[in-house]
Amino acid sequence: QEFAYLNNWIISTNQNHKFWYGRENPHQDPRSQPEDLGDNAIRASFFGINNLKTIVPKLYKWTDEPDETYKGLNRIYKAVQNQYKTYLTNALAGIGGVYETVKSQRESGPVYMPVPFSLQKSAMQFLNQQIFKTPYWLIDTFILNRTGQTSLEVIEGIQQSVFRNLFYPPVRLAGLIYRNENLSDSHNYSVYNLFSDLKRYVWTELDTHQRIDIFRRSLQNNYIFYLTKCYKGSQNMGIGIILPIAGLSIYSGTILSTVIAGHLKAIRRKA
Repeated sequence: QEFAYLNNWIISTNQNHKFWYGRENPHQDPRSQPEDLGDNAIRASFFGINNLKTIVPKLYKWTDEPDETYKGLNRIYKAVQNQYKTYLTNALAGIGGVYETVKSQRESGPVYMPVPFSLQKSAMQFLNQQIFKTPYWLIDTFILNRTGQTSLEVIEGIQQSVFRNLFYPPVRLAGLIYRNENLSDSHNYSVYNLFSDLKRYVWTELDTHQRIDIFRRSLQNNYIFYLTKCYKGSQNMGIGIILPIAGLSIYSGTILSTVIAGHLKAIRRKA
C-alpha cells in the first residue's frame, strides 16, 4: 500500500518538468550531463563561452605576480581551454542522443525517443559558430608569447576534442542510423542530415573557393582523421550501445561504414 501511494505521488508530479528525473547516463541523454543546471545545454554553453570571452583579456592582470614566472598564467589559460571544450561537448551531446524518460507501466508514452530534430540541428549550428569558424577570441598574443603555447596548438586541441567526441568511438553515428532512421517519423535528424550540415560548415571553401588558412586546414585535416578512424572502427564489426532497460545492444557497423565511405568520396570529388 505504501509503494502504491508513493508511485501515485511520483506519477502525479511527472507532468511538472521541474521534477523530471534522469539517470547518470550522460553519453545517451543530453539532459543528464555534468555541470548541467538548466534545461538547454546549448544556451547554457553559449552563456558560459561569453564568460570565457570576458575572462581571457583579463587573465594577465588577474594572475599578475611580479616576483613569479608565468606558470600561473599558463595554468589558468589551459583551464580556460578545457572549460571551453566542456561547453562544446555538452552542446554536441544532443547529436545522436536519445531521451530516456523513466516511467512505470501505468504511465502512457514512450520511455525512449530520439532527441528532436530542431535541437540536433541547433547543436550543429552552435558548433559551426563556436569552433568550425575559428574562435579568434581565444588567441591572445600576449599570453602566447609568455607561456610558449602557439595559436595553432590551442585551436587544434579544441578541434580534435570536438571531432573525437562526434566521430569516435562510432556509437553516436550508429545511434543516428539505428534510432532515427528506423522510426516512421521523417522529421528525425538522420546521419545524412549530419553529414550534409558538416559538409556545408567544415568544407565551405569547396563551394566558395576562398583561401584556406592554417586554422581551417587544421579543422579539415582533423575531420578526415577522426572520421577515417570512425570508418575503420565500424567496418566489419559490431558497435555496442548500452541502455538501462535493453542492456547491451550490438549494432552492425556495415551500414555506417558504407555511409561514411560515400561521404568521404563526395568530399574528394569536390576537392
